[in-house]
Amino acid sequence: MGNVVVTIETMSTEEKSSFPSNVSFWTNLWDNYTNEFQEVVIQCWKEEEHAISELSSRAASTTNEGLIKIFSINLNEENRVFLRNYSIDPKGGLKWFTMFFNINGDERLEVSHYGSEIILYKADEEKAKQFISIFSSSITTHYYDENAD
Repeated sequence: MGNVVVTIETMSTEEKSSFPSNVSFWTNLWDNYTNEFQEVVIQCWKEEEHAISELSSRAASTTNEGLIKIFSINLNEENRVFLRNYSIDPKGGLKWFTMFFNINGDERLEVSHYGSEIILYKADEEKAKQFISIFSSSITTHYYDENAD
């Protein structure tokens, strides 16, 4: 078992820095890799007022930590549909800076830097290959075997 890290080629604009140039993976990732999770923790920068307003009404809890606002969101059907269909930012990348998917406090999937880095934890090599296949060719991947010396 190990962790697979996918890094997607990024770009920047005046309105937003360092986001993935391609988010075509999003619905496939959501449909195939988030079903086992009951909750997602989403982090946004405090100045991202539109993203914060979209998440505030959906959050079971919110926390302020310095420059970041953290939302814990139960993944009921309504929130799943919203996050699947409305996470793409028209300015580029995803609307949310970081998303953490855990099972009993054990991190299993992380989507960070507006979707430009995705980490699948506790994956064997076969599952890692399947995971990598949902992304376009402009990516860098690394598989880290937890048992390797």
